[in-house]
Amino acid sequence: VADGFAGADPFDGLESAVFRASGLGRFRLARLAWLQTIKRGQAGLRKVVRIPPMVNPKTLALLGGAAQGVVLCDVRGRLLELQNPDGGWGYPFEWQARAFYATRHQSNAIVTSFVVDALLQSGMQKDHPALVHAAGFVEGKLWRDGYFAYFDHSNVEIHNASLWAAFVLYRMIGPNDKTTQAVERIIAAQKADGSWAYGTRSHHRFVDGFHTGYVLDLL
Repeated sequence: VADGFAGADPFDGLESAVFRASGLGRFRLARLAWLQTIKRGQAGLRKVVRIPPMVNPKTLALLGGAAQGVVLCDVRGRLLELQNPDGGWGYPFEWQARAFYATRHQSNAIVTSFVVDALLQSGMQKDHPALVHAAGFVEGKLWRDGYFAYFDHSNVEIHNASLWAAFVLYRMIGPNDKTTQAVERIIAAQKADGSWAYGTRSHHRFVDGFHTGYVLDLL
C-alpha cells in the first residue's frame, strides 16, 4: 500500500499543526474541546487544520488478524519496529480524555493487547523476545489490585481494556491468578440488563453495544 496504511483516527485531533501552533495545547480543557471538535467535524476539517495521516499499530494488528479477524497481510516486521522500550504499543498521537492524558506512542492495554494477539495469530512463538517483553509490560506495569489499568501512569479502570489485558496474559503464560481475578471482577460488574458500563468512574458509567460486545467476545 502506497501510504503504508497511514490514515486518520477519531481521536488524533491534537496532532493538528494549527492547534499546536496556537499554544492552546497547554490547557486540558482546550485539548478536550479541540479533540471533540475534530471528532465531530466534517472530514474536510482535518486538511484545514493540518492533521497528518499516521500509522496506527492497532490498525496494523487488525490487518494482521487480531480479534479473531482475517489476516490480510504480514505486518509483523512493522509491528516489531513500533514496539516501545517498555514492551508495549500505543497510539501514534497524543490524546486527552476526561480521566487521563496520553502522550504520543504511550503504551496502553488496548493497543498492546491487539498487537500481541496479531503476532500470536501470525504464528510467532510465545518465547519471542518481543512477546515476552509485552507480557512483562502487561503484568508488571498495568496490574492493579484486581484489574488491569489502561495505562501504567493511571489507575483508571476500563472494563474492556482490563479484559483484553487479562486475555493476552492468559494466552502468553496460561492460567494465572491475575487473569482469574480480572475476569471475576468483570463478571461481577455486569448490570442487571446484561450490559457493562464502559468503566467504573462516574463519567464512564455509560453503556454502549460496542464495548459490551468486546467484553462478551473476550469472555
